[in-house]
Formats: sequence, C-alpha cells, structure tokens
Amino acid sequence: MFDSEQVAELDAAATMSLVSGAHRLVPEQECLLVQLAAHWCDLHFPDSQPATERNLPGAERGQSVGGEGTTEVLEFAAVELGGQLETTAGSAKALMADALHPRHRLPELWQLSVQVGCGCGAPGEWRTPPGIWVAMQRCMLIRRWHTQSSLALTPVRDPHCRQR
Repeated sequence: MFDSEQVAELDAAATMSLVSGAHRLVPEQECLLVQLAAHWCDLHFPDSQPATERNLPGAERGQSVGGEGTTEVLEFAAVELGGQLETTAGSAKALMADALHPRHRLPELWQLSVQVGCGCGAPGEWRTPPGIWVAMQRCMLIRRWHTQSSLALTPVRDPHCRQR
C-alpha cells in the first residue's frame, strides 16, 4: 500500500487517520475469517466425501474440532485452510474451532454476528459493532479455557450484546 518514503512524508494527522482506518479493519477481517472458517467446515463435513472414497484405507475421517456439541469436519480440512492462510494446521484448526464453537454452543451470538455482518462492504457501509466483536473474542477465549478444564459450558447471553 505504502512504501517507506510515502510513510515518511505523512504528517501527524494523516498518520493518525491511516492508523484509525487500519485499526478499524482488524475486527472486520477477523469476523470475516471466522465466518469463512465456519463455511469451510460446512464444505468439509464427513458425508461430503464421495461414498467410494469413505471406506478406502487412509481415507479422511470426520473429527470434532470445535468440542462437544459441534459438527465433525474432515481431518485434512485444517491442513488445506492452514496452507491458504500461510499458517500451521494447528492454527487453522483453532480458527475452525473458534468458528464452530459459537455457532453450535452460543447460537444467538452467532446469529447476531451473521445478521449484522462483518462490515465487509463499500467504504462508509455499516461496520461490525465493537460489542459483537468483543463478544466473539470472549467466546473464543471461553472455548480455549473450556478445552483446558473439565467444566461444562452452557449457552449464555453476553450482556454486551443488545437483543433484537
């Protein structure tokens, strides 16, 4: 977008304007990635494999990536997603889990994030409300905490999300 000479020529107001614009894009892009990861999981459910390949030796099997109560995903889906994201299969699997967990365990929060959208439109269109982004971040943290503990997680309403 900019080379170092262009950045060096910016004054304080222009720099802060670009910082603000770039910072606003972070939650929008994270929200979009989570929704795309959920869709990737939908495209790679165990029955999506051709019937002739399901019983072959070494064929992909379904595995749970999002924890209890979430749908299974073909085991190599995280490898493909990780390659596209230029990260590890483990990081991609965590992103897939971050998507499946709220969708299946906290469906009201998931629906709210989908209805409001990720703000991925033309400049000036609605942006992701900070409360939804914060709630999704909390959900991801809860999933990671729950994975490391033996406590059960029950669906809850985030008090920071307005009810529609």
